[in-house]
Amino acid sequence: MWLLNTSTLCLERQDDQVIPPYAILSHTWSDGELSHQDMISGDPGARHKRGWVKVEKTCLLASKYGLNYVWIDTCCINQASSAELQEAINSMFKWYEHADICIAYLEDAEKDDPWGPESTFRKSRWFTRGWTLQELLVPAEIDFYGSSFELIATKTDLRVLIAEITGIACDYIGDYLGFPAESAYERLSKASVAERMSWMADRQTKRPEDVAYCLLGIFNVHMPMLYGEGVKAFQRLQEEIMKVNADGSILSWGLQETCCAWRLDAASILAPLPTYFEECRNVMPYAVQGVDAPTFSMHQKGLQLKASMRVDSLYSKLVYVFLGCCRKTETSSPTATKEYRQLQRARRLSSGHEEKRAAIGELVILPLVAANTETECLVGEEAQQGEYIRPVWCRPIVVSEAFLRGFETREIVLRRQTRVAGDVRGLPFKVEFECLHLQQYTVLSTYPPQPIGTRFCRLGDTPRTTKEWVRKIRQCLSPLVEEKSLMSLGYVERSEEGQRLLVVQVASRGTFLLVVNYKVVTVGASSVPWDHELHFRVFGFDEGVSFEALHHLAQSQDFSHLQQLQHSRDRAKHVFKLPKEDDDVLILELSKLSYQVDVSQIRITAPRSTMVPHVGCYQKRNQRLSAQHHVQTGWRKSTRRTLRFI
Repeated sequence: MWLLNTSTLCLERQDDQVIPPYAILSHTWSDGELSHQDMISGDPGARHKRGWVKVEKTCLLASKYGLNYVWIDTCCINQASSAELQEAINSMFKWYEHADICIAYLEDAEKDDPWGPESTFRKSRWFTRGWTLQELLVPAEIDFYGSSFELIATKTDLRVLIAEITGIACDYIGDYLGFPAESAYERLSKASVAERMSWMADRQTKRPEDVAYCLLGIFNVHMPMLYGEGVKAFQRLQEEIMKVNADGSILSWGLQETCCAWRLDAASILAPLPTYFEECRNVMPYAVQGVDAPTFSMHQKGLQLKASMRVDSLYSKLVYVFLGCCRKTETSSPTATKEYRQLQRARRLSSGHEEKRAAIGELVILPLVAANTETECLVGEEAQQGEYIRPVWCRPIVVSEAFLRGFETREIVLRRQTRVAGDVRGLPFKVEFECLHLQQYTVLSTYPPQPIGTRFCRLGDTPRTTKEWVRKIRQCLSPLVEEKSLMSLGYVERSEEGQRLLVVQVASRGTFLLVVNYKVVTVGASSVPWDHELHFRVFGFDEGVSFEALHHLAQSQDFSHLQQLQHSRDRAKHVFKLPKEDDDVLILELSKLSYQVDVSQIRITAPRSTMVPHVGCYQKRNQRLSAQHHVQTGWRKSTRRTLRFI
């Protein structure tokens, strides 16, 4: 370990077994920092660098604390030596913990009131960098200094404010009244893996690999530094964590994302980046009596997972896995603003020990799809029974403890996907994904879990084959084509009927339940739909966004307690009269995609009454056009209008 002598400003190599008392600097890097080579060579030009003042002032402060040595990362780590760099990164947690005092230099903060809503302390870049996370959490005490090296306050004084700024509970920042004393890792390990990952969600590093390397000490793992591997380093970090920690919350990434949270990355077992844990700040381990906690290990095919799970009662290719964790009840709505969530967290964290309260059962489960589900482009080699995949739209779900009835301990393999593909075989319709600046609605939840912005997916058994539709196809293609030769070419019809439930929040209009019933007839293994029908119903939905509520509705098919919106149709537009509004409507517009001629796109719009005719106009026009459109009636108490594509 290299230390800087505060009197001579020279570097001295120390024996790791006998390290003298020292101060340690926490700061953000900028141009003109002094390097290890600058200090070793004694180059006079080093004194003219911008970083010289920072080093000189830090040494002066360390001397005032009665310390003869200080550690500064810019000049005490030999960046030219990969061995020394790796040793330093793997030891940094320990070095910050054992320092007598940590001096935090915030070059963009002033000695003003740090508690002010617009204070420079709150807005300091120091709170946004990856490496400063452990530098905040690990030291027993930190003194914060502003740009002119004037003392702002100590970490003890600002614990509650720091919790408000970072979203990290006071207990993890440091509780100095506790007895007996505990190590930094013991204190931090009381948080779940997912919660610790969430601390990094809003922070950045200059190099993508450092996103993983700056978290090594927080998870008490070690791994070799491989600069150049990019974001794969974060995948390696999670694999190392799983070797020493059986916390299933590591798989809860993506929790509370809305269905419209679009992802461009490929499907993955583990989180691509810490940002996927952003909404996991309130996730904690939770044991349910009679339910086994998950255990896992990585191997060649993917993740070997032993956990409590059950198959969905309506979709045989869908399974729910209990992750052995829960969401604390002090949580905000998934649609709440980030500022509102920060305010709620600040109120929750202000009392320090409040985080230790027992959680009330909002348990976290993970939906997975069987790997042998009619995939268009399978993962690696042929999938086997008991192997599952996690498509990007399979996000963790919170349920009550009652939902776990019927869960059984099973052992499955969560497959590692080797190619970006269409995942599960799709249905010939989709809900349009709007650009953010045009977004009028948000899809909050679906049952079963489905992708938004691309084709909906099949999750049941292979649809049945009916010769009636095969004959229809043969007649349309050529009367001379024999049925046997037609089937040998792959034109084997499969029909399927099903339902999809979507909870849609429309800006300033409310929340609605969209029920889509469909009938699909496909041709052969090509998955190209030959014909499909779509039926729509829309209900007011003020019960809150609950996956269990949707699951119950899908099972019971009892929508009688919900207010159904009045429905009419104008060609491809399905118009629903909004409740408690004069003339405002919700429109579901169907269109064919130019690049997928057999796929129908559902576009949801909610124009003001001045932009569309009164719903009665559509009803009158429908009477005139009734001969041109196929209309079905008599489903329960409502009327369904059907638009048919051939």
